Amino acid sequence: MVPLRHSRRSRVIYPQAVAAVIDLFHPSGGIVEIRSFKTRRGTLSGYFDNTFDLTHAIERWNGQASIYMTINQLKSALLARARNHLIAYASMTTSAEDVLRRTWFPVDYDPARPRGIPATDAEVAAALQRRDAVIAYLRDAGWPEPLGLLSGNGNWTLFRVDLPNTEEVSRLFQQALGALSARFSDKIVTIDRAVYQPAQLIKLCGTIAVTGDEIPGRPHRRVEIQPPIPLHLIDPGTAELVSLEQLRWLAGQKTSSRSYSLPSRARGVDLGDLFRRQDLYLRPLDGDA
Repeated sequence: MVPLRHSRRSRVIYPQAVAAVIDLFHPSGGIVEIRSFKTRRGTLSGYFDNTFDLTHAIERWNGQASIYMTINQLKSALLARARNHLIAYASMTTSAEDVLRRTWFPVDYDPARPRGIPATDAEVAAALQRRDAVIAYLRDAGWPEPLGLLSGNGNWTLFRVDLPNTEEVSRLFQQALGALSARFSDKIVTIDRAVYQPAQLIKLCGTIAVTGDEIPGRPHRRVEIQPPIPLHLIDPGTAELVSLEQLRWLAGQKTSSRSYSLPSRARGVDLGDLFRRQDLYLRPLDGDA
């Protein structure tokens, strides 16, 4: 088994790795906002169309605070706010009206724990298992395979869409996430209902997720794309998109809140055995030793 890559063993981020991540999330090009909260210089924000400059801008902050990026298509004029550099104490960041189109439908799985602390390996494993249940549910309904992201303390699935940024689409995202949360959230893992916003952020892959302080059993982890990447997402021309009809179907799956219990064998799960059985290989981006 290749273990989860814990802690700050390497803060190095390589431009080619950043470029691969940006190309995967933004296959049509354009700009991306990079943002970091609660640094010693307040909120940092910048807009980038150059991954070399992006890498240079974030490398000094990696491991000091979590680093985020926008996931949807932004108006190109935003580059003038902070062109290929980060500004400190930023008061103006991406809002809903700055988004041109929706390109991802995100689902965030967060293991229950006190706020502001890193997750344990067992908590991360529980979130992964809940994610697999959601993927299976949506796969049975004809949804395409999503991109998986290990966010440090939990995980995400991101489904490709190509939709206008309208209030109708935002409501549909909100209702769809609400339906998933009602069906799959419980006291062990919750699905975040709030990630429907057009200006949604996710942690930047290759950086270190910084939540609270590291203590034994609760480490800081590197944010990683979880292989294998679905083949249809590698070539933008072949991407299988979630349609409005599929989102409407999900939004209409009303169910009363219920407990979604893990199988008894999953409690106190052995992380290595779980990863071997499910063929989940976690590895660093190029350059992390």
